[in-house]
Amino acid sequence: MLEKLALLYKNDLTTNDQEQSNDYLWLQTENGQIFGIHRSRLTEKEEQLLQTLFEPLKRDEDDYYGKWYQYIYKNKLLPESISNVRFYYFYSNRAIEEREIFSEIVSGVISKPSIVWLSSQHGWIVDESPSSTVQIDDLVQLVESVTSDFYIQLKMFIGQLHQVNQSIKNKIQQEIKYIQKFQETLSLKNKVFTFSDVLAFHFVTCDKPFSNEFLSDFLISAFRDHELIQTIKQYIECNLNVTQTAKKMFMHRNSVQYRIDKFIELTGIDIRQFKEAFTVYLLILFDEFQS
Repeated sequence: MLEKLALLYKNDLTTNDQEQSNDYLWLQTENGQIFGIHRSRLTEKEEQLLQTLFEPLKRDEDDYYGKWYQYIYKNKLLPESISNVRFYYFYSNRAIEEREIFSEIVSGVISKPSIVWLSSQHGWIVDESPSSTVQIDDLVQLVESVTSDFYIQLKMFIGQLHQVNQSIKNKIQQEIKYIQKFQETLSLKNKVFTFSDVLAFHFVTCDKPFSNEFLSDFLISAFRDHELIQTIKQYIECNLNVTQTAKKMFMHRNSVQYRIDKFIELTGIDIRQFKEAFTVYLLILFDEFQS
């Protein structure tokens, strides 16, 4: 029977059950042989028929997906208290086979990573003790290490700095939706992308109104501080020049620098970098337009 299924589904049938990607329907024969068929090849009726002929392979989702998947999608509580978090989203063009080695490489850059494998090719890296800003060069080096060790092409998307509260589940789900659309739409040459890349892409390509549901609570809180946002706007308009900003606003240079540092610390967006500053400026203009 299994041989006949292999002739029918060809490369979409696998007996390599070590990863058990969620992209496959996993089944077991009477002799205990485990095999999987890619769900993209199966209709709903075919799935039902196969599960009648073979024993569906059951697994403990808590162990397989981990606490963050259960928290975001299954409304389960986190086992420990975590105040802030940042999600990284990775996508590979092929299966990442050595997960332990992948985890070791990630741990060299992110201090407390919790990796959620959604399939053999993509998943989340959750930083449970994030710093305000991210060292892009370190992540580029991480991606290059994985690429050279596994002979794959890997893309990494940096999520926002989030406060772990009642709204975070929806925030992460929205973040996933935007990033998924971003990585599926463009032919990307870069290896690491930030929240600002995704947001700028939305402004340029989408006709639908922008939704604040996507923004972290930290960023929304910063935009409620009128003086802070006006300073940041003037700073960007002065080509990221602190001295020129201070002159324009009749403020002491240290006061301007304090507000810049405050914004970066609060939101995790390093507006000292042009690309990040440009996206924040778009947000400011959009907010003024909405008001």
